[in-house]
Amino acid sequence: MLGAVILGAGLSRRMGSEKLLLPIGRKRILEKTIDGVAESFENFESVIVIVTREAVLNGIETRKGVIYLVNDQPELGQSTSLKIAVAYLAKHYPECQGILVFLGDQPLVSKELAGKIEQVITKNPMSIIMPEYRGQKGHPVAFGKCWFKELLKVSGDAGGRGIIKKHPEVLIKIQGDRTCVMDADTPEDYQRLLEYYEKEWAENEN
Repeated sequence: MLGAVILGAGLSRRMGSEKLLLPIGRKRILEKTIDGVAESFENFESVIVIVTREAVLNGIETRKGVIYLVNDQPELGQSTSLKIAVAYLAKHYPECQGILVFLGDQPLVSKELAGKIEQVITKNPMSIIMPEYRGQKGHPVAFGKCWFKELLKVSGDAGGRGIIKKHPEVLIKIQGDRTCVMDADTPEDYQRLLEYYEKEWAENEN
């Protein structure tokens, strides 16, 4: 079984406000990301979301069956969230054979792409799987269990990218789609995300 990790404890410096609490449809960005992951992938042993204290205080909607863990040191970089999630999985779900790492500000990642990544990491458990779209690196990125010890050593804001840089021989790149690189880092990114949602998603949700 695999675990899903959603990194939702960024500081939103480029946005200027908490981007994960911005609305998209009837939900907020982080809530929609969580819904998409939780509803799409029944083979996940667990879905873990790393959030900030601010998200908790602002009443982020929780979903039954999803594990929410607070990162009290988000200023130390994305790696802190990743380590919290991996440590939790290693302790409470020792049978977990790998993880897919999602970004909290990418609520529209396609089910088809994530399912494909899930299949590839299951067949290649010693590898790291990453989608690309038009030369851009995307998410979710999958790590086999053999990389958990390395993930627990990462630091700063690089997350798992340092491991990929150090071990390019184990990286399997797959063709992604537009959704794997669509985030909300800046106001311009957020506007593009909303426009894509209204065009491709909103009608199907009504």
